[in-house]
Amino acid sequence: VLLDGSSSMRGQRMADALAAVRMLFDEALISGDEAFVMVFADQPTLVFDWTEKTVLPRRSIDIVVGGTTPMFETLAAAVGKLSSARHARRVLLLITAGNATDADRFVPAIQSGRLRATMATAVARGIRTRCHKIVCPS
Repeated sequence: VLLDGSSSMRGQRMADALAAVRMLFDEALISGDEAFVMVFADQPTLVFDWTEKTVLPRRSIDIVVGGTTPMFETLAAAVGKLSSARHARRVLLLITAGNATDADRFVPAIQSGRLRATMATAVARGIRTRCHKIVCPS
C-alpha cells in the first residue's frame, strides 16, 4: 500500500484513506496474505515492512501530513520492494489525492518499457479516488 502523506491529504482525506487501508486489511486480504505500507511526503518512507494479515489489524499507522507528492520515486521504491514478496501475485495500491510533483519522470519510464501503467477510477466509501495499478514487465 502506497499512501500519500502530502499536504493535499490533510483532514478528512487522510481519515478516509486510513479507513480504506483498514478496510483492505480487514476485508480484502485473506489468511497468509502479506502487505507493506509506504507513506510518501517529500520522500517515500516504509512505515512497516512485509507483514502477514494476522498482524496487520493490530499495527498502528501514524502519519504527520505535509510536504510534496513524489509519486514516481515512491512507485520506483515500491516496485523494488515487490521483489522481496513471498507470493507470485503482487499488487500495488496507490492512495492519493494530489498530483505527482515528479510527474515528468513517468513518461520516459513508460516509453522505455521499464514501467507499464493502467489507470482506472474507483469509488471507495463514496469518495472518488485515483487508483493506479502498476505492472512491471516480465
